[in-house]
Amino acid sequence: MPLFFYLKTNNMKANLFKRFPLLILAMALTMVACEPDEGPVDETDIRDEFIGRWAVTATSSLNGNSTYNVDIDFDTTTTDKVELINFSNAGTNLFVLGTVSTTANHVITIPFQDLDGSSINGFATSGNNNTLNFEYTSDNGIETDSITAVFVKQ
Repeated sequence: MPLFFYLKTNNMKANLFKRFPLLILAMALTMVACEPDEGPVDETDIRDEFIGRWAVTATSSLNGNSTYNVDIDFDTTTTDKVELINFSNAGTNLFVLGTVSTTANHVITIPFQDLDGSSINGFATSGNNNTLNFEYTSDNGIETDSITAVFVKQ
């Protein structure tokens, strides 16, 4: 290896090590801390008011009246959805996902989804934290059922 190459390589390493502390100092001086947010942070989950057990009185266009319970729980994979367990009295091992509106108070939308072989979709509105008024359809491929249901929080 030529002597020139060895000297040039060693000078580059020496220059790098001389400049390294300056680089660290420059980085430290240019770092700026974030300013704190104005006011308190609202840590309320928009789904909180819906979580719990609800007593349901439903009226079906095909099956008449029925009463049962629905448990509403957080969907842990999103920040705006809830699981409605035993929705439409389908069984405690089945649920539909409802989307809680971030713009309209007390609204849950149930987009089209399968529930035990039927296509379900609808929505719920509420005037207060203790009652939900659902309107939804259930289509099993043979007939379509229109259901209204009143959920009362237990």
